[in-house]
Amino acid sequence: DNGEANAAIALLERGEMRNPREFNYPFLQGLIRFLSRSDYLGAAACFERALTKPIVEHAEQPRFARTMAARMYQEAGQDDLALNLWRALEAQSREAMVIEIARRNIQRIQAERRHARARVFGRRKKTH
Repeated sequence: DNGEANAAIALLERGEMRNPREFNYPFLQGLIRFLSRSDYLGAAACFERALTKPIVEHAEQPRFARTMAARMYQEAGQDDLALNLWRALEAQSREAMVIEIARRNIQRIQAERRHARARVFGRRKKTH
């Protein structure tokens, strides 16, 4: 229910204002925006804000937030923003699985762009 999602986000926003160094408040806001509202850009902004917070409970939380932000930007059609995050993950990670996931997503975005360009140029050739 959107009313419950709004109330949860408001509560988390108040928590973040009182605890501005805590990772979980913006991260959870991002999850709610994604899962309850399909607000991909709002979720991505929350996930990126979580990355600026120094207090985390688990070492993998920042990586997961960066991954979620990249996915949200992809869902919102913001491929340049997604590519920047995937490339940062690829360059900064020491985990083979994370590097592979980043590379796959980079390749997927690049392939989608090539396909879109081919469709545009294909249409132009047919009309002339």
